[in-house]
Amino acid sequence: MSSNGDPRFEIELTQYLLGGLSERKAEQFDQLSITDDEFASRLSVVENNLVDAYVHDELSGETLQRFQSYYLSTPKRREKVKVARILACYKERE
Repeated sequence: MSSNGDPRFEIELTQYLLGGLSERKAEQFDQLSITDDEFASRLSVVENNLVDAYVHDELSGETLQRFQSYYLSTPKRREKVKVARILACYKERE
């Protein structure tokens, strides 16, 4: 799946991470995240950018609400945010 750099694709990946896609599309993305290394890599970049935006208070409105209610619903994702906060504090001290 080669959609690198396509802003619409990045929006769709963000919606996927925030639980905003149809069940059918989410299942398709679930499968791709396992079977397509390029897709998994792009998804990881979008996820890291989303977490960084949250840590730096750059999310608002529905995106912020969905991040807090959906994304943060798993321990693994809460831990990812915790680590990102620690790294952000460390970078600020440099």
